[in-house]
Amino acid sequence: MHNLNIMVKTLLTGILIIGMYMLCLDIRFESKWNILVEMSVLGKTRTLIPEYNKLYKIWNYNPSFLYNYAAVLNKASDFRTSNAVIKECIKYVNDYDIQILLANNYYNLNDLSLAEKYYMNASNMCPNRFIPLYGLFLVNQKRGDQKKCYELASLILNKPIKTMSSTIKNIKREVYVFNKSKKAINRLDERNEEN
Repeated sequence: MHNLNIMVKTLLTGILIIGMYMLCLDIRFESKWNILVEMSVLGKTRTLIPEYNKLYKIWNYNPSFLYNYAAVLNKASDFRTSNAVIKECIKYVNDYDIQILLANNYYNLNDLSLAEKYYMNASNMCPNRFIPLYGLFLVNQKRGDQKKCYELASLILNKPIKTMSSTIKNIKREVYVFNKSKKAINRLDERNEEN
């Protein structure tokens, strides 16, 4: 009985030591990551990529780190690597922000079909948001599909605003200018057809 108590105590002590060690590793990881996030906010994104790479190799299975790392890679214009990291993140969490990041990466890689797919996913996840519609507008503008752009412009201009922001103002302004110039071109075409 005495030997059994010693074995149980030894086993519990071992488990406690391993647990404390793992907790210390996790705290150290989170601390380093927090420093990188703060430095990224200060605009030092490109110089932080090697440090993010090091942390990625010892990743602690926090999907928020994967999203943050993919966003930093996107900001540094490394769209392919950003997609690889964000697709790993999707195994754990898949939300609006992830869909927007994927769409943005594919848009910048000129893969307009996948960009459109992910902007549509984001729009379906959060139908009240302007950014997915604006992304679709930009995709179709890049394709040269003026008719689709005009439809999206109308949707954006008529979409109710829940909370005004500078992003929404800029989107509405750009789409308004496009819409206005499109109407002017249509009137000019109609006059030319009449003459």
